[in-house]
Amino acid sequence: RNMTNAAWVKSSITAALDQTGLDGVANSASSITASGANGTILQTVTLASSQRFYSAYVKRITGSGAVSMTTDNGTTWTAITVTGSWTQVSIPAQTVTNPVFGFKLATNGDAIAVDCNQNEGGAFATSAIITTSASVQRTADVVSFSGVPLAAFKSATGSFVAQTQLRANDTSTYQAVLAANDGTNFPVPAYWYTSPKHANAYNGTNFLSAANTLDLTSPQRIATSWSAIGRSVVASGGTVASDGYSAFGGYNITVANLGGNNSGTSNIINGWVQSLAIYNARLPDPTLKTKSVVGAPY
Repeated sequence: RNMTNAAWVKSSITAALDQTGLDGVANSASSITASGANGTILQTVTLASSQRFYSAYVKRITGSGAVSMTTDNGTTWTAITVTGSWTQVSIPAQTVTNPVFGFKLATNGDAIAVDCNQNEGGAFATSAIITTSASVQRTADVVSFSGVPLAAFKSATGSFVAQTQLRANDTSTYQAVLAANDGTNFPVPAYWYTSPKHANAYNGTNFLSAANTLDLTSPQRIATSWSAIGRSVVASGGTVASDGYSAFGGYNITVANLGGNNSGTSNIINGWVQSLAIYNARLPDPTLKTKSVVGAPY
């Protein structure tokens, strides 16, 4: 966040710790200003060869010239779009040794604000972690909840609808939206994305897959329901898939994980859960399909 630090090597760029950051704290983010054409500000990290992904939050202060990012010491520069609001920007992942990452401002006098530079292992950006000179091994962004919301999962009948969006460059085979369990079993259908990306209800034994492949470039809704006569699942207004699997209910569900599997430590969604609705009754298939359309009332 503090690009005045000596770790950032500046060439025709000046930096100041004078911007209100993403957290609303004054002077917690940096401004960088070009003092010449094609000014650069770069930091080197000593690392063995690995796939690295570089992201940051930026906004325009002055000027309209080109702004670029690199993670390979300028061998490759990727132009980014900078607006007047904080926006997370990134460049394609690269496999590099000792990544050298940072910005280039093409036009003398141009200035941008920068917060939460993050160079991390993997193929996509994760949410920002506020740190300084030390590296941090992040935990997964998973919300676990208990109490009243679990009543629906303890019932032999229920439904839920979630609106989500994945990162298009995440190649994980399985990504869970919601899973409930009693410490051993997770009998309640969980939403899963598989490869190719379909919506699935999964109970730990078998999958029920919706027919349509998901569009990973926009929000999607997935809806599922269960009862003694079986279960259904549908994605974004597509065809409802149903079967006669009815081994639900009767479990002492103790926790539900939003954004991960029954343990909350794997099959992470690596994306956004924008909304979630839980029902303590099985919604009829036509209703389930209607509610699975993005923008439809819950």
